[in-house]
Amino acid sequence: MTFETVLAQARAEKRTLLSEVEAKEVLREAGVPATATTLATTREQAQDQSEAMGYPVVLKIVSPGIAHKSDVGGVKLNLLNREAVGAAFDEIMANARRAEPNASILGVSVQQMAKQGTEVIIGMTTDPQFGPVMMFGLGGIMVEVLKDVSFRLVPLSEKDAGQMIDEIKGRPVLSGVRGQPPADIDALKQAIIQVSRFVEKQPGHRLDRMFNPQTVVVIGDKGPMYMWCQGNLPFKANGGNLYSVQIDEKEIAGIEALGITNYRSLADIPEPIDYAVVAVPRQVSPYVLKDLIAAGAAGAGFFTSGFAETGEELGIKLQEQLTTMAREASFNLVGPNCMGLYLPKAGVRFSADAPVATDGKIGFLSQSGTHGIMFSLVAGAHGLHLSRCASFGNAIVLDVSDYLEYLALDDETEVIGMYVEGVKNGRKFFETLRMASQRKPVVVWKGGQTEAGARATMSHTGSLAAPQAVWDGMMRQCGAITTNSLDETIDVVQLLLRSKPPKGPGMALLAMTGGQSVSITDAFAKAGLRVPRLSEQSYRELGEFFNIVGGSYQNPLDMAGTIQGSPEMLDRILKIIDADPNIDGVAMELSAMFGTRQWKARPDSLDRMLDTLRDHMERSPKSFLVVMHPAHEETYVASIKPKFQERDIPLFASFERAAAASARALAWATR
Repeated sequence: MTFETVLAQARAEKRTLLSEVEAKEVLREAGVPATATTLATTREQAQDQSEAMGYPVVLKIVSPGIAHKSDVGGVKLNLLNREAVGAAFDEIMANARRAEPNASILGVSVQQMAKQGTEVIIGMTTDPQFGPVMMFGLGGIMVEVLKDVSFRLVPLSEKDAGQMIDEIKGRPVLSGVRGQPPADIDALKQAIIQVSRFVEKQPGHRLDRMFNPQTVVVIGDKGPMYMWCQGNLPFKANGGNLYSVQIDEKEIAGIEALGITNYRSLADIPEPIDYAVVAVPRQVSPYVLKDLIAAGAAGAGFFTSGFAETGEELGIKLQEQLTTMAREASFNLVGPNCMGLYLPKAGVRFSADAPVATDGKIGFLSQSGTHGIMFSLVAGAHGLHLSRCASFGNAIVLDVSDYLEYLALDDETEVIGMYVEGVKNGRKFFETLRMASQRKPVVVWKGGQTEAGARATMSHTGSLAAPQAVWDGMMRQCGAITTNSLDETIDVVQLLLRSKPPKGPGMALLAMTGGQSVSITDAFAKAGLRVPRLSEQSYRELGEFFNIVGGSYQNPLDMAGTIQGSPEMLDRILKIIDADPNIDGVAMELSAMFGTRQWKARPDSLDRMLDTLRDHMERSPKSFLVVMHPAHEETYVASIKPKFQERDIPLFASFERAAAASARALAWATR
């Protein structure tokens, strides 16, 4: 049984405790070793299960009304044969009925007898302020009487787990005393980490329902385009419940023509509302929010604008009203003045052009609706898809830190990108960004870096920008990757996803002509990367076959005359470079100016070349990328880009963009 199945069953039975059998199923799913355990409801079942399991065994009472089994005589240890198991079953059942006559008794658990060792406890609770918290201590009276335990907030690192073990007063016991063997500390650390990771994955984050919706409601959509209803039709096609709320008679027919059921009131929606899109006049928005709260909706994105970003008294007053209402109700309000959520896998979209995809690995956060849409479209054009995206505008309740925390814990998100103009709580953002950057790459594109740009953010989202020098220092302290534009953000995200992490600054630069070998070297050197001499072994091997008439293999390599379109010759060069200890990564130029004539005449020659590069990337532990300027063949180059994307080969249009992305990826990998 999965944890979700176990939990659903317990909730259906209105239980607040799991049985030991259920708990061990959960532990096994979490990756924590647990003794084999089964449930027996009769004497004969207990005996048969014991024989199948192998002696010695332990029997324990299973009852949702009996938490402390030993106190009622509900535990029998070291049972060695069928007769002993039968007698123990009878005695346990009698003891339990006598001690707790009104308790519901499900049977007994049958489990293997564990070898003697030191008992420890690994626990988790949810703190109302800090969320999931892990506990560690020695078991038995040490935890019940002496309270000898340590705590850490989820998520935990291996260092955190080690510190939890070392902090308890009973730590010397784990080292072995009075002839007892020492405990396996590494195994204990791993068990703590596994439980922490399991906790991270479970439902419970305040944004879970909103980011994983079953029911979406569009409020106030208007024709002739019905952009929100049209944009979210893929959600309905994927099996989601998509509804509309509209009271304007002139609009209802157009909505229903799309196959979307319209209601006149949120109270009439037949399912719990997980996410709503609000597109109503600003004066109406407080009334809509009141109805959403009353309906128990999990969250809503307010496309409606005209609030504090206008500087008007009415807009400021309405924003304050929304803020107070949402905070008092702990309501997840996205925005206002935003495009809301984009969930490609579910089919929830803030643009009809945004891809619907199930393979998204990029989480993106944007204070600008335009930048959120643009990033999703440009990433899609590069064959890269998003896992989740939030455009959050004025961020009156949920700020960038709330979304960032969610994406940091999201297994579907491998890289996080964001466009941000300012934050509401700088300290919270700093702490969340530092946590997120320790788990996965976070790319931060800051808007308002100049005095004039900072002034523009005030009228755009009402954001107060921090001094740029302070911001830059915080980014470095957190280990985040900083960019200055959409293109720079796309470039580094592409490299992070498609290439192995760089291990150092030493680059081998493979160009097709002499002039390009100089240009690529300047670009990478200016970006702070090294272009070292190759090893003597590499020079010996290259010297055996490399054509130096009109070519060079000094690094950079000028190799068109040597390769002459041969994938086999290219592969030979790549293997030599890959084995070179001075080289940490490879950047290779493909020339559209010279290559397209051959590729058009023999399309298979390009496929063979790209397959060679893909094979190299799979076997090599080093980073790799390709640069191909479209030259005079923009249309043709655009047509062959999907061939690179299908093979996950990072492709850049200029040496400068490739070098900048490489430097940023290196800074993160070696932080």
